[in-house]
Amino acid sequence: MSKDKQSRRSILKLMASGASLSVLNLANSGAVNAALSGATGSSGAAAELDDYKALVCVYLFGGNDSSNMVFPLGGESRAGYNAIRQYLAVPERISLRDPDNAEYFKGSEIIDFSSHHIEQPEAMASYNNDGLAFHPFMEGINQLYSEGAVAVQANVGSHDGDLFAHNSQQEAWMRGAPLSYSGGYGWAAKMLDKLVPENAVNRHLSNVSVFGNHTWSKGKTITPMSIGDSGHIPSLALYYHHPNALARKSIIEEHYQHHANQGSNHLVKEYANTFINADKQTSGLNEQLANVGSVGNFDGINAQFRRVAEMIKLQKNSNLENKRQIFFIGIPGFDTHKGQDRGVKNGNRFNRPPYHGLLLRDLSNAITAFYRSIEDMSLKNSVTTFTMSEFGRTLAPNVNGGTDHGWGGHQLIVGGAVKGGFYGKMPDFSAGSKDLGARQMLNPTTRTEEMFGGIANWFGLSDEQSKDIFPALNLEGVNAKRYFKS
Repeated sequence: MSKDKQSRRSILKLMASGASLSVLNLANSGAVNAALSGATGSSGAAAELDDYKALVCVYLFGGNDSSNMVFPLGGESRAGYNAIRQYLAVPERISLRDPDNAEYFKGSEIIDFSSHHIEQPEAMASYNNDGLAFHPFMEGINQLYSEGAVAVQANVGSHDGDLFAHNSQQEAWMRGAPLSYSGGYGWAAKMLDKLVPENAVNRHLSNVSVFGNHTWSKGKTITPMSIGDSGHIPSLALYYHHPNALARKSIIEEHYQHHANQGSNHLVKEYANTFINADKQTSGLNEQLANVGSVGNFDGINAQFRRVAEMIKLQKNSNLENKRQIFFIGIPGFDTHKGQDRGVKNGNRFNRPPYHGLLLRDLSNAITAFYRSIEDMSLKNSVTTFTMSEFGRTLAPNVNGGTDHGWGGHQLIVGGAVKGGFYGKMPDFSAGSKDLGARQMLNPTTRTEEMFGGIANWFGLSDEQSKDIFPALNLEGVNAKRYFKS
């Protein structure tokens, strides 16, 4: 086989040899994709942008039991919730302080957040005036809600793919389009395809993942920088730690430079240039991050949030000219098939913290620390953080003290530009309710596309552009999901 007629498989093997260079998903780079398809054109004229906005996705892998993240406090709603949830129900209007475990329960009071007088959208459900609350461990989120910086989208779910399969529903949430569509691109990256010119300065910094490469960040012309959550971003500089480092690095650089300058195979040249540019970008980014300075108190906080804060501060301080940025954070552990009730004692006291409650505590603390960091940068109106999770969970506990895969669930949208309040319809937990499906799961009353469309509108997309990204989008539904002040 000649050098000019190498198979696609051999090219992918060549790509694998550069796997240690994690700053770019090289196999999915826009240039390589274009070379494979023969395409040379853009995905459309990019918009003229005169402001800065960043979107941070916090993906809760496994399916979050959001019916304990937001729950009813009283009346018929509470009675139905107690009857279905049984020992998994969050105790009603009591302190969860335990003198034997004060470090876990200090200040953990259930607070009726419906008493906070925040301007609510018309879609706010009165919920029979029974009151609603965040999980008592989510003190930070509760405080941000009282400041008007948190929107709760109730009972949202995907209507595509295998409803109870992790991989299928993760793809459905990340694509925002039917799984039968070709391409497999993510809805956030497709927004960048439309908004950020292909020749934009530092375009590679517009799309950053601190939790590997996922579909949400994969676009037609742009792919994520996968930078990890802390420390030195891997590049060819890793060879400096080997006794023969300089020789090895020199050989690799010479190899790729040869293909970039002299190779006649278009795909090989594109890949070599992508690899060389990635190494340069990684080295430069490492130098800049080393000097970015403090981004606030993240002690005990998921390191991914600190890293994103550092990237946003770098963008601000260095004037990198990125008008739009997306960031992907992933948190595993929400597939709580067993042990979710761990620590429950006598129905309403704990001798150990409940597993799912600790997940919610850590999520709340992380989002709150990140919000305060962005607030200190005077960027709180420019950065929006939101959650996604492939599905909710069954309301009734299973035999293992946990819950199984459900359908609808509640999501959070957090930021200074957010019009805080409650959006959509909280499910009716009473017997015979149409909101409850098989296995006592929630039947979603809001489609994912409506939630995504509301976020996309803030990010700068027109209704027409949003409709192109989300084919099943009901624009009337989106108009009811304007989560932002302007």
